[in-house]
Amino acid sequence: MRSLVKNNASLGQFRAARLESRILASTHRRQTVYSVATETGTTHQSRSIPPTSLLESSVKSSSSGSTLLNWRLQQKQNDTGGVKFEGETSWSSPNDLISRNSFAKNHIHLWTLLEACIESGNMTRAESVLIGLSEIANSSDVTLAVNNYLNKLVQLNAGNSSVGLQWIKKIRNKISKFEPNTVTDAIILKSIYSSHDTDKLREFVVSKRGTLGEILSHVEVLGLGAMVNIVKVSIVFEGRPDVV
Repeated sequence: MRSLVKNNASLGQFRAARLESRILASTHRRQTVYSVATETGTTHQSRSIPPTSLLESSVKSSSSGSTLLNWRLQQKQNDTGGVKFEGETSWSSPNDLISRNSFAKNHIHLWTLLEACIESGNMTRAESVLIGLSEIANSSDVTLAVNNYLNKLVQLNAGNSSVGLQWIKKIRNKISKFEPNTVTDAIILKSIYSSHDTDKLREFVVSKRGTLGEILSHVEVLGLGAMVNIVKVSIVFEGRPDVV
């Protein structure tokens, strides 16, 4: 019995030594060098992972039932200015130093500047900012910005509906992303209504027959009183209220 136990122990030691030998041999064949950027993003240092580390990782991986080696190293600047590897890391490159927020910052800056110019009535400056914003914003944001500008322009030129209409034609040639919607039409309708130009109002109501109901739903643009009166006018023009 003692001989059998001794033989089993010897066999176990032999298998363990053989496994360790295979791991070390595999380690030497697959030496891995990792190039890691320092915190400055400009200096790179290389470090070979020692065989003992690979062996320890292999043993840990085997004990957990995993057959894959997870190499995730975390670099930290040590006291001597070198690179120290610990635990787990995220990989990066010098290109990560490029700011990814510059686009968003420019977008927010132009929006803020546009709103300030519109609020102060500086429409010439506001138009220049609007064109600049259109180069980096998407079509929905551009349309919103154009409508804000148009609404202020109409307010400043109450009684003259041609100003808003002419500006819309001009700006469509300068800003290709602008897509007029029912809010745009509501602003134009408000301008025409305020000018008391019955002929233009009739022409607009007839031309927008299919979407007049949606246009009139923008009470925040037209105002409740104007909306009610325009509905009455549409009854006269069409013989029925052309609203939903």
